[in-house]
Amino acid sequence: VTTLGINPWTTVVKTADETVNNSDVMQDDDHLTFAGVSGGTYAVRLVLNITQANASADLKCDFDALNGNTSFYSCLWRLTDTGGTVLTDIENVGPAADLNMTSTATGQMFAEITLNFTLSGNANCTLRWAQNTATAADTIIKAGSYLEYKKLI
Repeated sequence: VTTLGINPWTTVVKTADETVNNSDVMQDDDHLTFAGVSGGTYAVRLVLNITQANASADLKCDFDALNGNTSFYSCLWRLTDTGGTVLTDIENVGPAADLNMTSTATGQMFAEITLNFTLSGNANCTLRWAQNTATAADTIIKAGSYLEYKKLI
């Protein structure tokens, strides 16, 4: 009989707004990160409060530790924009793939992202993001957005 210990969720809260404009190049988020260990299987949830000034910019993101560090992860994301439109996608993707979340709205949006993965080496697990299409208008991930993670095994 195997007894599983209780591994609580750990929450990392974004303490300041972060702005990207004129860039579709992925950059590390300043706050939404945690240290993962080799062989660890993780469940990760992100809730992002996003402000988008140009509907063409959209948002793309990935999780930095997964690039070359694990062979597979699964992802569920949902984006709700100011018009009440809900966009959802389930992806079983390789570690180098970006999640491209598109909306035709401007203003405030919320993204919910759920990931599961196993690391093949120690790594900082960091949200990376950029505009999907570079525009001069600001795309902002707002303070209060958060990442929750739990080491499953």
